[in-house]
Amino acid sequence: MRYLNNSFSVIWALATCLLLAINVDAQSAEVTVKFKVNQKDVEVRKFDVSIFDPSGTVKLLELETKDNKILVSEKVANYEKFEIHISFDKYKLVLIDAGKNYFDYDWTIDAVDPLPDVDMKVDSNSSMRRLKGMFFVNYNMPNSDGGFVEVVKMYEDCRD
Repeated sequence: MRYLNNSFSVIWALATCLLLAINVDAQSAEVTVKFKVNQKDVEVRKFDVSIFDPSGTVKLLELETKDNKILVSEKVANYEKFEIHISFDKYKLVLIDAGKNYFDYDWTIDAVDPLPDVDMKVDSNSSMRRLKGMFFVNYNMPNSDGGFVEVVKMYEDCRD
């Protein structure tokens, strides 16, 4: 009987360690996100982050967010290229042609509001497009001065 109790204890300990390891792997990284509007810090209570296929039409993952952090699932590593959709307050930012390396950085997202109405663009089909969103995104290496800035402009078709 003593042998069975010891075996059960060992099995229980191994099972607990396995469950803890699975839980740790499921949440591999945290990305700290700071939000701004016109270079001024804003408090954002809730924001959403989704991973879409490269065409932006199929949602692949919904990432958990908490306390201005994105909890990055290990499942992100299953996709080579994708779009990241971030919604906060009245803003929606789409990062196209992204990869898992985007989550190696902490982010500062700065929305431009109001948008300049003079920023029109003619695409290859000669149709006018109006600016519908503009963001400056700083990607900062945690505990470092390294990183880069991306200017993201999003347009919508203007049909007369």
